[in-house]
Amino acid sequence: MKENSRGIHENNRMVGERSHYLFSSVAQRLELSEINWRSLAMMPLVTLPVCIFNLLVRVQYQKPAGIFAGMLLIIYCLLLLFFTRRGKRRFVRYATGLAYLAEIPVMLITIVQATVLTPDVTAVTSLLFMAILPPFILDLAYRVIAFETVWAGVLIVMSFITKESSLFKMDVLHVVLAYLLSVGMILLILDSRFRMIRSRNDLIRFSETDALTGVLNKRFFLKNVKDLREVYAASQDPMDQTVIVACNICDMRLYNEEYGFQEGNRLLIRAADWLCENFLNRPVSRFESDHFYLLCYESELMRFFENMEAHQLLGAGDHAVHTSFGYYGIRSEDTEDYACDRAFFALQKVEEGQLFRCYDEGMNKEYLYHKKLLALFPTALREEEFEVYYQPIVRSFTREISSAEALVRWNNKERGMIPLGDFMPLLEEHNLITELDLYMVRHVLQEVKKVREETGRILPVSVNLSRLDFLMKDMPAEICRLADEIGVEHDKLIIEITESAFALQNSRLADVLQQFHSYGFPVWMDDFGSGYSSLNLLKDFDFDLIKFDMRFVRDLATHMQGRILLGKLVELVDELGMQTLAEGVETEEQRDILENMGVQRMQGFLYSRPEKMAYLIEQQRKGKMLHYEDFRRSSYLDVVSKVNLRNPLQYEFDQNGVEEESKMPAGVLEVSGDGMGCYIRSNDVLRRFLNAWFSPSNPEAMTENDLGVAGFHLGIPDPILQILTDIKEKGTWERLELRDDKYRAFRENMLGKDGTFFVHYLAEDGITGREAYLVVEISD
Repeated sequence: MKENSRGIHENNRMVGERSHYLFSSVAQRLELSEINWRSLAMMPLVTLPVCIFNLLVRVQYQKPAGIFAGMLLIIYCLLLLFFTRRGKRRFVRYATGLAYLAEIPVMLITIVQATVLTPDVTAVTSLLFMAILPPFILDLAYRVIAFETVWAGVLIVMSFITKESSLFKMDVLHVVLAYLLSVGMILLILDSRFRMIRSRNDLIRFSETDALTGVLNKRFFLKNVKDLREVYAASQDPMDQTVIVACNICDMRLYNEEYGFQEGNRLLIRAADWLCENFLNRPVSRFESDHFYLLCYESELMRFFENMEAHQLLGAGDHAVHTSFGYYGIRSEDTEDYACDRAFFALQKVEEGQLFRCYDEGMNKEYLYHKKLLALFPTALREEEFEVYYQPIVRSFTREISSAEALVRWNNKERGMIPLGDFMPLLEEHNLITELDLYMVRHVLQEVKKVREETGRILPVSVNLSRLDFLMKDMPAEICRLADEIGVEHDKLIIEITESAFALQNSRLADVLQQFHSYGFPVWMDDFGSGYSSLNLLKDFDFDLIKFDMRFVRDLATHMQGRILLGKLVELVDELGMQTLAEGVETEEQRDILENMGVQRMQGFLYSRPEKMAYLIEQQRKGKMLHYEDFRRSSYLDVVSKVNLRNPLQYEFDQNGVEEESKMPAGVLEVSGDGMGCYIRSNDVLRRFLNAWFSPSNPEAMTENDLGVAGFHLGIPDPILQILTDIKEKGTWERLELRDDKYRAFRENMLGKDGTFFVHYLAEDGITGREAYLVVEISD
């Protein structure tokens, strides 16, 4: 019984589908008929001249009723002409129906006029038209054209048969007009017929091929594969196998950014031709974007790979364009869609430097796992399974937390914590990363606001953005809107741009950075030195801070070449006026080396693992974590941090005859209102002098200031305080000669030996009133 009812239901469904198909087909013809709209537009043009001549005939015969009917026809044709010309549309809904409605008044008035009001030759014409009308109803598109052509043709014949002088004299014009109309209508019909044939051929071609490249489209390719699989299997070598190949143009988005979409389309056309030339008589298809597929033997594919260098795909300027391939050997039980999915998955597994990958069973588990993650992503986003963790960023010389980096964690209800490496690359591959990045930005802004309201503390937080974000959305405007909507100052959200973004066209990335800066967002460059990053980026882009990749830090204690390289990079970034940050700091030895290099901020497990914000605040409240920086002092501390003590006199004046700057004792001297001074930053050379002077002979001078920084304290004589005040007002470097014996104690306390000093005012702490000066000693 159930099977019977199921069969009835299935039959009903099939009948419904057929009815729906027939209805849709008819509706489509009626609604989107260009030819019927043209017929409707042509009707008044064809009918109006004939109606005018008919009216003249009625005037000659002095038939008032006929004259009235003729005038009605002319007025109607003028209104119809105005309507069709005003629309100026190629397509109109129900054009055929409108053509019928427009023709009905013409037919009725003509028949009444010809048979009742003024019976004459026109009556015969109209009656003959009515007799031959049914065959033309079958051709909806040409009904109006056929009506006028038959009318004029019959009129010509009847005009010559009657031989009445009065009628023939007037009908000479009818004859000329009828000939012209007939020839015009025949040409129009032929043109329409040819257009229809071309349209039908184009429709067949477009239904089977890709409109841009001319290769097969996805639907017809899959149909071809289904038909050809048995043929290939029967004719192939037993040791060979039939494979589905997926091909991708590497960094197609970047190519479009660099050369424009028009040139990108040309590259796609060249890629299709390139595949067709190298795989003759094999089905080639473009599914979407830059993804191509083909069916061939594995041996053919291997020969193609072996000769790849001889026939590379060329892009704009005849530069070689990199491509990658993934392929899958079809089994008899595989569907075409299944085979294409596996080939594409193998393509996604092609690593940098590889040309191709073959799908194997080892990938199957990973394929299913990735498919599951993609299916879970929308729900995870909606139910906020993605959690925000924060890792503190510490200012080097104060050892206080100045900001934090927001990091994402996926805590799935069923699977628990999903590793970052499992889902982040997957989301980028499927263009879903922007949704997650905006989710992170929103949650970070909400948490920054919550912390400010509950504790009064303002902690700037950095968020990472992917290069795809800048291709998919106007991220600066979008993030600005979110910050304003939630109510967080723009400078409290720091934008970190991942290294992969620097593969974008330079002008595009420069525009993005300029937009972020114009909205007031600080911009940091993440992972400097890890991949795309290069020294050219420091030249081309304006960043607020450069974050060195943790690979620089990992072997810092043992790898001397890496230490020298990092030191020079820090010095270079300092001279460019950007701040520096090293991530991955795990040991005190790494911290000390980085401090001596002048790295201004650090981040790593030495200070804290990534944790939730509530946990970090609770740990700090219990005294188990470093203090948070007073945000009101941040601008002052930034100025002090930016001083390059390895090269303190950079570009200030001619240094000819001056010893190498890295050997100069230099430090930042902070002076309080009570005349006490304290070095809060110092380079290696100054530190050695001061250590030798103060320890162990004068250990009480070594104290800790309110920043928590162990510094060397000394009393400053009033004359020196006055000199410092003058230096502050002038805002320039000043040379100090402290050779007088009355300054001997201060001089020795200041730098541990005799010499000439250069002093420069840096900034004033708006909270404590202390002033910072850069002090450099130059030996005689």
